[in-house]
Amino acid sequence: MPRKPPGRCSAPGCPLPAGARGRCRTHALEADRQLKRRQPYRDYGAAWQRRRRQVLREEPLCRVCGAPAVDVDHVRPLRLGGGHELSNLQPLCRRHHAQKTARGL
Repeated sequence: MPRKPPGRCSAPGCPLPAGARGRCRTHALEADRQLKRRQPYRDYGAAWQRRRRQVLREEPLCRVCGAPAVDVDHVRPLRLGGGHELSNLQPLCRRHHAQKTARGL
């Protein structure tokens, strides 16, 4: 039985034929590189949840404005070598956490 011809790459504007995962070889390799860059920083398991609760319990107010804190922020981001130590964590309200995240800090 004849095989179905390959479709187009799912990346916007790419005219190349798709491979096994729906993308051309170039876009598939780029997607793999991006995933590998993100994975080391996704260390938010059960230990992180316990640490987060501890920070919010010990300091329930935002360090910037004094509103109730709902997020725990890394002073030095994981991607820049920071860790989950208490000295690197600060409680923030949703607004200030979103602002810091938007600045890429």
